[in-house]
Amino acid sequence: MKKGVLVAFSEVGLRSKPVRRKLIKLLSRNIERGLKWLDFELEGVIPTWERILVFTDEGEMVAELLKDVPGVRFAAPVYYFEGPDFEVLVEEAIEELVREVSGKRFKVETKRRDKDLPFRSMDVSALVGKLILERSENSKVDLSNPEVVVHLEVGRKYSLLYLKRYEGMGGFPVGSQSPMVSLLSGGTDSAVASWLVLHRGVMLYPLFINPSPFTGCC
Repeated sequence: MKKGVLVAFSEVGLRSKPVRRKLIKLLSRNIERGLKWLDFELEGVIPTWERILVFTDEGEMVAELLKDVPGVRFAAPVYYFEGPDFEVLVEEAIEELVREVSGKRFKVETKRRDKDLPFRSMDVSALVGKLILERSENSKVDLSNPEVVVHLEVGRKYSLLYLKRYEGMGGFPVGSQSPMVSLLSGGTDSAVASWLVLHRGVMLYPLFINPSPFTGCC
């Protein structure tokens, strides 16, 4: 089992195959450069066709930072497991699950990335939910209004488990569009416009304009 961060994207996945491959690589590079600049210790940044996996022991803090990176749909601290053996997966992660779910209403959502796996998503959810109920105190299954949602993504090569996700703004990674200069006057509109343009993939160079004495010092 490894700890890390799952990075999901949305609009990047709508591009053609060559463009999508290029954007995923660019987003991975932006993430890696930014985290190294902030002195985070990384075991690796692995881009895949559907996800980007960032391996680090500081998953919670990294996920919260990555949600603000242009191109990121959401970031989630995850547990990474080799192979599709969900019984082994649950046994390795059950202590963490029990600690987070104990005394709360919960539900388990499972997604199979490979539909040829010899079990159904509902089978995995049922097994995980049963083990949580057996080993936690005062926990209840609530499919309508849960306090905690246990997310499982099961694949043939690896599986992921996460409990929390930080929503991002989506868009495209910075550097995917031509660079621009943004004129910042000190008001709100130019700053908001600059932020929105950043999330369209533009490499932005802010240029502050001091309009005093015409508008006053404030």
